[in-house]
Amino acid sequence: MTAPQKVQYSPTTTSDICTICGAQLTRRAGPGRPRVVCSRQCAEENSRRRASLWRSNPPKVRLCEVCASELPHSRGCSRFCSTSCRRTAVNVRRQTRRYAASEMPRNAP
Repeated sequence: MTAPQKVQYSPTTTSDICTICGAQLTRRAGPGRPRVVCSRQCAEENSRRRASLWRSNPPKVRLCEVCASELPHSRGCSRFCSTSCRRTAVNVRRQTRRYAASEMPRNAP
């Protein structure tokens, strides 16, 4: 049997293109988010473009499933506005399951 080989960090570079001006980017391969812009000026322009895109396409208004109040935009996957609404939904779900279970025909011997 051979011993397992250690993985060496390779300082190879990959080349990408700046999303703003099209200049060639070189970065070290490895962990982390890859760069998309080449300079501070391109980063500022990228930030302006993203902000205007967000303003032109604002997030949709989401409503609480229990009380129908507007949800804050802190999370996109939230369904309830508060803990009390979440608990109310859980209790309603439990009651409907109990009712459905009690209505099911039972096998009598």
